[in-house]
Amino acid sequence: YILYLLPKTDLMNWYKIVPVLDMPALLLYCMSVLDIKRFYFRLYNFMKIVCWFLGFYILILFFLPLYPTVFINYSLAVFTFCIAIYSGLKVGKKGNKLGYFFVFAYVIWMLLLCMELVYIKNGVPSHIFSLSYVSLAIFLETFLLAILIAKRFQWEKNDDEEMKLNLRMD
Repeated sequence: YILYLLPKTDLMNWYKIVPVLDMPALLLYCMSVLDIKRFYFRLYNFMKIVCWFLGFYILILFFLPLYPTVFINYSLAVFTFCIAIYSGLKVGKKGNKLGYFFVFAYVIWMLLLCMELVYIKNGVPSHIFSLSYVSLAIFLETFLLAILIAKRFQWEKNDDEEMKLNLRMD
């Protein structure tokens, strides 16, 4: 859609920046939805530092050549996914059930991305319903994270009701 709004957009620069914009968004989403600050404050601080680094990287990205940035972007994406999955596991072990749902969503996402990379390299496995694996990953990510947020609201509501019931009994 960006081409319709801004027809003179340099698509190579757009290609360089879009994946990088998703990385801090993923970490911020992870930090807020999983309430990392409450469960692992040191991990929360580390994730903030990574977000600041990614913000700085976004600023200098336009001055870097394309091919090294593609490699750096892939490396940073894997690093960011690993941080998100690790934080989901850690929070899940602490009792936050959302952590495991989060890990499930992003492991599927990573597997679909790996399948897309294999497809790009070898042409197999073929796409499902003419949709790229990246498209499927984005759809599933959106769907699973919407469920994750709904579950969080449901569990928080149940916790509030339980707390009110305990207060009435006292």
